[in-house]
Amino acid sequence: MNVLRTGSIGLLVSLVLGCDTGQLPVDSSLELSPSERKLVVSSQRTEDGLCVFNPESYIDYPFVARISGPDGSPIGGSSLRIYLSFGENTFSGIPVMALYEDRNGNGVVDADTELVSSADDDLATLKTDDVTGQTAFMVRASISCPYQGELFIYGDGVSATATITIEDRTASTGTDAEEGG
Repeated sequence: MNVLRTGSIGLLVSLVLGCDTGQLPVDSSLELSPSERKLVVSSQRTEDGLCVFNPESYIDYPFVARISGPDGSPIGGSSLRIYLSFGENTFSGIPVMALYEDRNGNGVVDADTELVSSADDDLATLKTDDVTGQTAFMVRASISCPYQGELFIYGDGVSATATITIEDRTASTGTDAEEGG
């Protein structure tokens, strides 16, 4: 009788421990806002027509990711992984984008303490706020040369993407302008 009770308790404990308590409900969704950023710039060129990269020429773009359940209610405490193309931890060339976690919530890049995409970093993992189901972060994008990069964020069966396009004025019409939002 003791063996049966111990076996039943062991089975119950292993079932509970085997459950992934962080799993999102079926039909949950992840929104990434904005989904696109575009800036038209005037790039500097060498006599050979090559673009001159200036590490001091950049723009900081804020992003917000939000997880919600099938009924639209926010889901907090979820882990999200962020892949940023052309970041130092994902690209072997000149890193023209960098990912920053807004750890103090001031909406400003604190370069010394919030960078999460250096060469020594793995993909960044951010947690959603327990109440709002959101996490805020920033992308510093170089604006000295044209390119198009992608931000890919995912976690537990949900994903979202955003594009960042820096376009050279000579390849487009109009003046320096920012679109998207």
